[in-house]
Amino acid sequence: MKNSELDLAHFLRSREKLATVVDHFSDYLNRSQESEMSPYLREVVSEPGPRVLVKRTPNSEPQEMIMMGSNDYLGFSNNEEIKKFICQMVMEKGVGVGGPPLLNGMTSLHRELERALADNKSQEDALLYSSGYQANMGWVTCLVRSGDVVVYDELNHASLFDGMKSFKKGTATFRSFKHNSVESLEEVLQKVEMKDRSTLFVVVEGVYSMDGDICPLDRIIDVAKQHGAFVVLDDAHGTGVLGTTGAGTAEFFSRESDIDLYMGTFSKALSMTGGFLAGPRKIIDYLRFFSRSYMFSAHLPIPTVAGVLKGLEIIKNQPSLRERLHENVRYFVAKMNEAGYRVSSLTPIVPVLIPNHISIREFNRRLASRGLFVNGIEYPAVKQQRIRVSLMAKHSRADLDHAVLLFKQIGEEMGVLSQPVSKVYETVAEV
Repeated sequence: MKNSELDLAHFLRSREKLATVVDHFSDYLNRSQESEMSPYLREVVSEPGPRVLVKRTPNSEPQEMIMMGSNDYLGFSNNEEIKKFICQMVMEKGVGVGGPPLLNGMTSLHRELERALADNKSQEDALLYSSGYQANMGWVTCLVRSGDVVVYDELNHASLFDGMKSFKKGTATFRSFKHNSVESLEEVLQKVEMKDRSTLFVVVEGVYSMDGDICPLDRIIDVAKQHGAFVVLDDAHGTGVLGTTGAGTAEFFSRESDIDLYMGTFSKALSMTGGFLAGPRKIIDYLRFFSRSYMFSAHLPIPTVAGVLKGLEIIKNQPSLRERLHENVRYFVAKMNEAGYRVSSLTPIVPVLIPNHISIREFNRRLASRGLFVNGIEYPAVKQQRIRVSLMAKHSRADLDHAVLLFKQIGEEMGVLSQPVSKVYETVAEV
């Protein structure tokens, strides 16, 4: 196969020796970057914001681009209040605690953040992880025991899957249901065989990262509770975005008290890094002593804790930011449909599906060359390729209009919009 015809899936399937695969991949990556066909590892050389300076390849000159590839939905990555508070806390408390929280302890700022997160999720307590990935791994490997059953949406995050993979065959049972299908969940739960003293978990996300769609959480909860399930909600992309106060998807559906355990990250609307679990105090205390990814990881540094704490305060006290974000979503979706695409989203994640016979990398390259930073998502991350647009509260109407214009121009150039929309998306639906 020619190097230009390879994709990431080729290297996942390869059965060659590790050294050979690594050599081939290195050659493939270098050629992709030289030809500007690699949409990865772009270097932002300016301060973050709705418009940034980007080196698209290692040797290219910086280019101004409209940033629509960031999870910085509320613009917190360059928020003046947050930056000032971080500097103040660093001067007062230093930069870190030098070890894991169970043994080395935590600062009063860490405890303040835990209380703020618990309050945000209407729970008794919370604990902090070094990443959202570790938080998902942490609860699965700690709370799920031999004989338990975990039923999960087929599009849950990779971190959940990796946690489930750590179990030896036959110890716990893991079953998926069709994405966002309450009927499929019901069918799976009816077939589940429970043993004495076993626990049934139902795990969903509030907002799914590749499609931007919202879980039908109210109906999911109703079915799960009918079967006595422990409900876990991964609200990484819902926190700060959905709900009357920005508390997330459960608040959006007014079902906060029906969630048994919340999982979230600080790397989306809060623009930092790290993760958390929030739930009943007894569960949180148990996790502190038996969740290995919590016990054996150094605690979050002071700048991160301060940044997240101030971000939660802004989310609560400045609803206009969230309102502006949703205004931008409604405007962009409407304009993209006017341009000839079939686009739908109630969240800042707007997927633009591209038929499989179109080169997603070439489509992305053309957008980038004309100043639009978006993410081209291809297999194995998704089964159906798409351009994933991530909107921000700070995008101006001019930013949104220019992005739509570029999508229209390139869609026409590459044949995405050269036939009736229904025909284009019939091709997509076949996948």
